[in-house]
Amino acid sequence: MTLHEKQKLFAMLFGQFLVKLHMAGYEVKIGEVKRTKARALLNAVTGKGIAKSLHLDLIAVDIELYKDDQWLRSRKDYKEAAEIWTSLHSLCRAGYYWATRYDPNHFSLEHEGRE
Repeated sequence: MTLHEKQKLFAMLFGQFLVKLHMAGYEVKIGEVKRTKARALLNAVTGKGIAKSLHLDLIAVDIELYKDDQWLRSRKDYKEAAEIWTSLHSLCRAGYYWATRYDPNHFSLEHEGRE
């Protein structure tokens, strides 16, 4: 699958994801989708991300989840969202499952071996 095809797939799946989250009782704020190379490098230097971020390819998003007007910030709060996202397609990946870095609010598609 080409990157162009993955970008279109990601957009379609993200729409479905938002609907499913709302049906599960969550409210959502959309954070960063597109990231510049400069921002990715800065994030890598400061330990807040990686230089080869999937945000550069427009196949990743960071979200904020809310329930009852409370911003959900802990990793455990994102478990259900991660399960929903990864159930949508075999390429869907969720930062909740990463062992190396705390990033539960990250949702992306697999691309060229990067996650």
